[in-house]
Amino acid sequence: FSNCAWPVMQSSEGLGNYLGGPDEQARYWLTPFDRKYQTMEIRARFPHSRYFSIVAYNGNDRALPASTAGHFYDAMIAPDPGSADPYRQSTSSRRPTGAPVGDAYTIYVTRGKDIPGAANVIKVTEHDAWVYVRIYVPSPIDSLSGTAFTGGVPLPTLKLYEPGKAVPEVMKPCPVDAPE
Repeated sequence: FSNCAWPVMQSSEGLGNYLGGPDEQARYWLTPFDRKYQTMEIRARFPHSRYFSIVAYNGNDRALPASTAGHFYDAMIAPDPGSADPYRQSTSSRRPTGAPVGDAYTIYVTRGKDIPGAANVIKVTEHDAWVYVRIYVPSPIDSLSGTAFTGGVPLPTLKLYEPGKAVPEVMKPCPVDAPE
């Protein structure tokens, strides 16, 4: 599929324009979840935005998204130990863009059994699957590059766990460019 995470961005300026897709304020990043892996670990910091979510789709026999496996939207996500979910707090207490960041979360997408101690788990079928990150109305940033479209934080890093292998494959996010 790809050698980096989140290789496809859908927005009103780019791909979404041709697919009848998202409104002008939304950005979607897609990443495949190859059937050879058992579990995908998604680690990230909460973005500065009005709303964000992560959705996993079960694939069909042709590897196309076919049905929703599960999702987490911003206020549903249990933060990592020592972190806080800023979407569960009042607007006035949320960190401004550029403030020190420490609010992290982890979500698991798996074909296996429950993951002990994991608070955020989505189960998918044995087929290839797709995972989407949606960021709606990211907080303004002076630059239209880097993290401007991702709410001031990098896109999530992925760890892919293959059955029988002790060390996961780590996939860092693909570079994020400003839309053309």
